[in-house]
Amino acid sequence: MSNRQPNLTRFAVPTPALRKAIYLGMLLYLVLCGVFMAWVLHRSALHVMETVHARTEIRALERSFRRLYGEQEGSLPSLARQLEADLEQTQAQLAVVRKLLERRVHLPRLVAGLIQPLPPDVQFVRMEMNRTRGLLEFDLAMPDAPDRELAHARSLVDAWNASPVLAGELEDIRIVARNTQRLGEEAIVVLRLEGRLTARMD
Repeated sequence: MSNRQPNLTRFAVPTPALRKAIYLGMLLYLVLCGVFMAWVLHRSALHVMETVHARTEIRALERSFRRLYGEQEGSLPSLARQLEADLEQTQAQLAVVRKLLERRVHLPRLVAGLIQPLPPDVQFVRMEMNRTRGLLEFDLAMPDAPDRELAHARSLVDAWNASPVLAGELEDIRIVARNTQRLGEEAIVVLRLEGRLTARMD
């Protein structure tokens, strides 16, 4: 004889509190599902609107392109490649121009580098570029005092040849002439110096 017992819990009626909890749970679930579906629909609508707007802008650009350039094979892609090639060519040309400008004589920096180490009693009186020989010639005037003249000349030439301001602009500075002149009752010495220009003059 079988010892099985019937499952009486199948026929049990939920209590009012349990039924209320189940009802509220289902209601909350439905509310959350409704909110989620509304959010999904909102995002989908935004995406559709953005797509339509982008497509409208693309068509407007294509119309503008056709007005400017006419009907060309490849149209926008070929134009993009052409513009990219033109941009690369322009960048290469600008790089060449930049290098040429860097090699040109920078007169304000050159003059500043020459004047900077001058003692108070030495005057910078003349400067001239010899384009044929690629030299810069300039004159210094100072009192006629042989002891100070030699010291000034040596210290200045050494300072100029070691100057970071003149580096890349002027080198091999040396004295090429000396003459004595009178300014009223005072005798002055004029030293002519020259240096080799390392940058372009034109």
